[in-house]
Amino acid sequence: MLILGVIAPFAIALAIALPKWLYLAGIAAFAALFRGFSVLATPVYLVAAVVLTLFRTKRPAVPLRSTRMFVTTSVVAGLLCFMSIAWSVRGDSAIEAGLTWLALPLLTLFVVNMLLDDGLPSLGKFLAALAPVAVVQALSTVVFRFAPAVEESYYRSSLSTLFIGRLGQDLYTTDAVNNVLNPDRAGGFLFVNLNRASMAMGVMLVAFVAYGYLARKRWVWLAVAPLAAAIVLGGSKTGLALLVLLPLFSLILAVAARSGNPAARMGVVVGGLVIAVVGVQVFFATADDYVNASEATLLPRLQLWGEAIRAIGENLLLGLGFGGWYERWESGGVAIAFSMRPAHNWFLQAWLDAGIAYVAISIVFVVVILIMQLRAVNDARSGHAKFAMAMSGSGFLWVAIHGLGDNSALYGEPPALAFLAVLAALMLTAGRFDSEKRPTLNSRDYATAGSHRRVHSARSESTRSN
Repeated sequence: MLILGVIAPFAIALAIALPKWLYLAGIAAFAALFRGFSVLATPVYLVAAVVLTLFRTKRPAVPLRSTRMFVTTSVVAGLLCFMSIAWSVRGDSAIEAGLTWLALPLLTLFVVNMLLDDGLPSLGKFLAALAPVAVVQALSTVVFRFAPAVEESYYRSSLSTLFIGRLGQDLYTTDAVNNVLNPDRAGGFLFVNLNRASMAMGVMLVAFVAYGYLARKRWVWLAVAPLAAAIVLGGSKTGLALLVLLPLFSLILAVAARSGNPAARMGVVVGGLVIAVVGVQVFFATADDYVNASEATLLPRLQLWGEAIRAIGENLLLGLGFGGWYERWESGGVAIAFSMRPAHNWFLQAWLDAGIAYVAISIVFVVVILIMQLRAVNDARSGHAKFAMAMSGSGFLWVAIHGLGDNSALYGEPPALAFLAVLAALMLTAGRFDSEKRPTLNSRDYATAGSHRRVHSARSESTRSN
């Protein structure tokens, strides 16, 4: 707390002095790169974000539609994490989760204010500043996937300590096994877990795509292409499926929203679902390697989920508290031979960590995101803008769906937190920024327009003389 008290005034001063996009990029890069300091970076940003929201907002903070629901659910989730400290073994984990939940709405309000004050160019500058972090994360994932010796050298080096603490060195001890050591998997320089790396890169990719379509900027593909390659080659089966399905879902949603006929909208959605179902059946019928690999990881997860449900049944109201699930493993209370400490399901893990109220508000949060997505797509005017809004909601869906089978939380990971705030802010400001270009006039239209202007001018002169 002493360190926080020293750093916070400097963070507030920079928040007031620097352009909003530059300050936001600096905080986001700090939280993404230096994971060991993420717990410190989050409260510093909370203080600075409050200052910015109170003193640097020139317009009404945010539109009211959907905003109250989003902020309320996030804040309640954070407060429930803080309350669970009373029965948690790891109070620091509860505090970190609570601070992250509170940081998400504050970051979002900050980005909304930045958009309303400075427009889309400010968001473009922010994403451009973070693009090198995303690209290096993606390229390092691909390199580690095909060069295990380079991967091992990095994790054993002091360089990895700078970015991820001792997590890299701990990979080669007996008490910290993780899946990046598998020769078919890689997590890049910011992660030691493939599942979390894939989820974070998916959120980054969606944010770049959403902004690119909304602002009609092609440079975003310089970040999107390596991120997509890393998700495909990294080894995450869930990431690969979501990389295909969520853009398709967003496209169907955007096309359906453009139709003024409700029956046509329903037809597009139903047709899209039929295509998706048939496509999945064809995929499972032909992709034997993918299916076999999925079954190999699904069966252990089913055992894990069964144990988690049994543990929840012992305390339905409060769960085990943060750290309680790990303590159960260490005491021999889990009858599974393999080591998969997280429950690999955010629904079950939330119940284990903070009880039934916490898991209930988590479900409400997902529903709120769906409502925000549908409203944003409906409010957007152009086809490009509707697709951008559909993709923005799909970024949160990526986290929610991915976390149902892997060990990532519903609020994401520190490197992805600022990108989630960008996606939420885009949905909350839908309709204020449209990507449709103004129509241009050809030579004949220009001559016609010029003659109309001359006639209008002559009539105005005649009226004034009379």
